[in-house]
Amino acid sequence: MIMKHSHMLLSLFVTIAVARTARAQGDSPETHRGALAVKSDANVGTSVTQRTPGIAGAERVLAVLRRDDAISRPVGYTVSVRRFTAAHHDGDLPNMQYRYGVRGDAVYFGIADDGKGQTTIAANGGSYNFQLTVNAVGYPAEMDNSDRELDGGPRVLGADEGGVETYRVTGQLHGRPIYGGNCTYVSRKPVPPIIPVTKQRYIELELLRARGDSSRHATRQVEVGSAAISDQLERFLRDRPKREADNQKTIAELKKAGIDDASLTQMREAFKKAEAD
Repeated sequence: MIMKHSHMLLSLFVTIAVARTARAQGDSPETHRGALAVKSDANVGTSVTQRTPGIAGAERVLAVLRRDDAISRPVGYTVSVRRFTAAHHDGDLPNMQYRYGVRGDAVYFGIADDGKGQTTIAANGGSYNFQLTVNAVGYPAEMDNSDRELDGGPRVLGADEGGVETYRVTGQLHGRPIYGGNCTYVSRKPVPPIIPVTKQRYIELELLRARGDSSRHATRQVEVGSAAISDQLERFLRDRPKREADNQKTIAELKKAGIDDASLTQMREAFKKAEAD
């Protein structure tokens, strides 16, 4: 189970969506009491027979969250949560038919001015979201992504371009490792949630993506015909510096990771071919 945690409140957090509240005398956004709101359930791709036990499981997760005062009796922010079920995706734990859990947001209170000299306390401050999912591994966006890897193999996780959501251990929460600064994984067995991707597979996936881009460019050129080519070519040339910079960044990261020169040369040629096509 992956869950986000809050450094500010040292607790798991929840969603919030609240209407404006009249400002009581002596009250402030920091001391204003919020509430826990439970929204309607969300079901994504699960069958009718899966939803009943899935929602029941999500309710058990929610029951644990309710024990935390930071969620059930929020002060300075408001919380909203939603139970959900979702179909099994690539990268989920094997032999699992579906996933379930709780998603939520916490929204901080701030001061709202109506433009007529009157102020109220409203849920218009910063927000913090979280997700607890059972029978799945990954950051929220990865767990919701149903795309297959180009080689048909297990999903590659934690590979965002900004290098933010990576799966390196950054701390501990109640004796369990925190990954990437905000996620932890809970299991009955002492088995790591992920295994490192091999350098060989990573380079092969990058080559498949480059070849796919080349093929799509060629197909699109045939589809649009000569009439629209000039506008597309203008946009293509305009964006070329960014693409080249991204390609160089990818090659540099792979070289740093120890990819051999032959594979790097092969990738450079694939990038050049995509540009030419």
